[in-house]
Amino acid sequence: MQQEVLALLAEARDWPGYARRLEEARGIVRRYEERLADGSVAVEDLIVSKRLTREPREYQKANQTAIAAQQLFGHGARLRPGQTVEYIITDAGNRVPNDRVRAYALWDGWFGYDRRKYAELLREAFEPLALGRATQAGCTRASVTNVEENITCSAVDSASASPGRAGAGGCPHSAPRDRS
Repeated sequence: MQQEVLALLAEARDWPGYARRLEEARGIVRRYEERLADGSVAVEDLIVSKRLTREPREYQKANQTAIAAQQLFGHGARLRPGQTVEYIITDAGNRVPNDRVRAYALWDGWFGYDRRKYAELLREAFEPLALGRATQAGCTRASVTNVEENITCSAVDSASASPGRAGAGGCPHSAPRDRS
């Protein structure tokens, strides 16, 4: 799906073309959200791949990658830092860490997937698409950028006459998002 959206946006040659394709891209994202909600996404399309940064037993926190690595380790897999682990998010908020994810190699088919978590991940992945709305939100001239998760909108608004100022007539997209 990411390639589908990116290929569509790459066809744009100017701002108006980008804005048109942005609406089409949002439609693609909405269709995927609907498929997630009704459970019609193939499990192969839900695989999360992460690279191990340490041995499975060396992880101190029960993050999703650590849980999947420990599941594989428990079934005899020899894993080393740098290898990739694949898993499906089954119940991200479960109190029992082993029930949060399931290593894809151990997938039995009867586990469901966490529809809410995958919908959240989908929205986060395509959150920058909302940036196309900068001109609709009070910016008269905008240059939108996404630099390592800090999204800013450098704009000169006739009311504020200052680049990137949020609030009081400034572009509402100018403040970096808090990712904590």
